[in-house]
Amino acid sequence: MSKSHYIYINSKNRSPNEKIYNFNVYLKNPIVVNRNQGINCSVVGFSMLNIDYNLKGVYFKVDEVDTEITTYTYNIPNGNYNITTLITKLNELTAGTPIAFNYESSTNSFYINSNEAGIIFYPLNMKLILGFTKDSYNLIDGNTYGENFANLLPYTKLLITTNNLAFNPSTDNNLNREYSANEGINEIIAFIDKDEPPFSTLKYDNYNDVKFEIANKNFNYINLSIMNEYKEHIRDCPNAFYHFQIIILSI
Repeated sequence: MSKSHYIYINSKNRSPNEKIYNFNVYLKNPIVVNRNQGINCSVVGFSMLNIDYNLKGVYFKVDEVDTEITTYTYNIPNGNYNITTLITKLNELTAGTPIAFNYESSTNSFYINSNEAGIIFYPLNMKLILGFTKDSYNLIDGNTYGENFANLLPYTKLLITTNNLAFNPSTDNNLNREYSANEGINEIIAFIDKDEPPFSTLKYDNYNDVKFEIANKNFNYINLSIMNEYKEHIRDCPNAFYHFQIIILSI
């Protein structure tokens, strides 16, 4: 026989000193079980407005090498970009210089056209976006192509994690650290596709009825964090709604 506890959570109602991306939900009725009982948990549903910009704080650098080196740094304004609008912005920023950005749709790749030699391109933190893999490129008179396909999504997954519930067995992952500002990762409760257009609602419904066995025999709060597949907290996420289920089982 089992007993279910449903918890409806609005992250807006967290404590004032807690972060929107990492907070605790204190239970009015603490969960306590005996040795003949077990606990399962699951995220039944989740929703959050998708207002995150796909490009934030990105920039690149260009050196013009003549009798001396002149360095130009170009910052892309934060915003939601597609291929067309990004190409337009890149060429707007570099107007009047020897380089122009282009896009090859058949291979989904960016390339740079230079009408003179002596230009060094540094993709910096736009490597993944533009599909370039090296730290710098000596641009020849002609076209220089990125080695990989263009990717305008800084991340594609939302991870709901917890640090106070111990799963049995523990969840495992081989997620890579892509950026320097990552915080590690704890138990993953939900793995959600971020595939909705900007300013629409990201939704998750647990249609497969995924549950996790909890090793804890008692707890009075649930920690919840929102992260991405690069082990970073999504620090500028909006408020979100969580539908959480706790099931007490006889074993």
